[in-house]
Order: sequence, then structure tokens, then C-alpha cells
Amino acid sequence: MHLIIHKEGKRFLLEARCMASIVHRNVVRVFDSGMTNGAPYCVMELLSGLSLQDHTKERTISDSEAIALLRPLLDALACVHERGFLRRDIKPGNVFLL
Repeated sequence: MHLIIHKEGKRFLLEARCMASIVHRNVVRVFDSGMTNGAPYCVMELLSGLSLQDHTKERTISDSEAIALLRPLLDALACVHERGFLRRDIKPGNVFLL
């Protein structure tokens, strides 16, 4: 169990450091990361708004709205990938509309 937590913690911190190096209007800012009392932490920009999941929970969006929502997401992903990073766990609950 400790080995699994340690491996996941290292991956968490690596991802946090990678994200901290990216400055893009559609990517959440990471200000700090590290370990405290054996637990990894990440200090990120506080977002206000709705997740894409909440936005679409009770209504269907049009094709044109979907395209308008996806363009900034794809722009952000392109920025991340251009720097050689992969972003896992892309899902509506992790996409914020500001």
C-alpha cells in the first residue's frame, strides 16, 4: 500500500510541476506543489464558474455551442501537448466554464 501511495504521489507532483510551467489563458495556474507530512499537495488558482458537466446536466447544447465550448479546450490541450506533456482524465467534470 505504501509503495502505491508513494508512486501515485510522485506522479501527482510530477504533473503539478509540469502544469506549473504552463502559462495559458485556458489552463489553470499551479502556484506551488510539494510534500508535507508525507502527503503531496498542489496549490492552484481558484476557479469560479460551472463545470462543463454541470452546464450540460439539465439541458442539451447545440452544435454551435459545443464547438464554441470545445475551441478553448482544444487550444489549451494543444498548448500542453506542444510542451511534451499529456493531460489525463479529461472529462466534463474537469472542464470549467468561466
